[in-house]
Amino acid sequence: MKYLKKNIPSLNRELDSFVRDGYFGGATDHYQLYGENLFYYDVNSLYPYAMLKDIPLEPAGFHPHIAPDDLKNGVFFGFCLAHIECPKDIPIPLLPHREVSGNVYYPTGQWQGVYFSEILREVMKYGYKVTPIQGHAFHKAKIFNEYIDHFYDIKKNSEGAARFIAKMHLNQLYGYFGRSQETIMTRNVTKAELREISITSFIESTIKIHEDLYVVLMKGNLNHQLLDQMNQMREDNTWDMSEFIKLDKSVKSHVGIAAAVTAYAQMEMMKYKTLPGISVYYTDTDSIFIDKALPNNLEGKELGEMKNELGKGVTIDKAIFLGNKKYGYTVGNKDFSTFSGAKKNKITFDEIRSISPHF
Repeated sequence: MKYLKKNIPSLNRELDSFVRDGYFGGATDHYQLYGENLFYYDVNSLYPYAMLKDIPLEPAGFHPHIAPDDLKNGVFFGFCLAHIECPKDIPIPLLPHREVSGNVYYPTGQWQGVYFSEILREVMKYGYKVTPIQGHAFHKAKIFNEYIDHFYDIKKNSEGAARFIAKMHLNQLYGYFGRSQETIMTRNVTKAELREISITSFIESTIKIHEDLYVVLMKGNLNHQLLDQMNQMREDNTWDMSEFIKLDKSVKSHVGIAAAVTAYAQMEMMKYKTLPGISVYYTDTDSIFIDKALPNNLEGKELGEMKNELGKGVTIDKAIFLGNKKYGYTVGNKDFSTFSGAKKNKITFDEIRSISPHF
């Protein structure tokens, strides 16, 4: 709030639903099972770097038809439903697609989906054909620059707790805007429990089963204003269930901000995935394993620049990539591993090798 110069609006339910279809997380994928003498690079504060770019802020209207040139030339800025054609011979697919089940993958071929306009323009450079159908435009704004500059300076020049806190401020803010507008849950409660639940969750409906048992439908993710009002009513002994209807029940969120930040982050990683003459073995949200060193002009210590995660000139001896968030590697006589569901570096390289189809 200290650095906020513009009001951040909450999107209405219809707009939130449309834009949320274009909200994807970081791009993580594996391309080869085994490698030797690999380089491991990581972007300095990728999401904070993405937050410095143009952010979709105020809605600017629905476009039932979007001219291809308006998208290509940057006239349209926002989120659009588009028909996508990805070349089947592309070395590494770059654009995510979400199935009805919710799973996200990076296909070739044709499909339709909602995407941030900037990432659609970016993938056109790599051979994608994009035909916009309709969408919601937004006004551009740079709202995070002072905030990012302040906390990145602390992170860069501090150690220990101060550095950690600054890093969390940098990395976690964007996700706040992507919160679901409401979370619904049902619970069976006794009459005695009902009042206590009422002061922390908005009760949409209450069904009395018998004298001492109720079924309640509750909405979570309350904003602080609503919670303060509810607690004040309790302290003043003016508690009245009908008053809930008069209170603001929506969650304060703007999924367009979160979706744009993650799209910008994916765009930044695309330039490393497509470097000529370099084989990519694995990519995570902000890191990459490749078989050759990056050009000097792509390395640095500043925000958004790549750094060798192992130290200058250090390479990985052997690496195995079994899947997303499932890999291990050796440097000298030390083992390192990232395996979803297990503590970092807990699984040895030999254990990973024992289940790898490569060996």
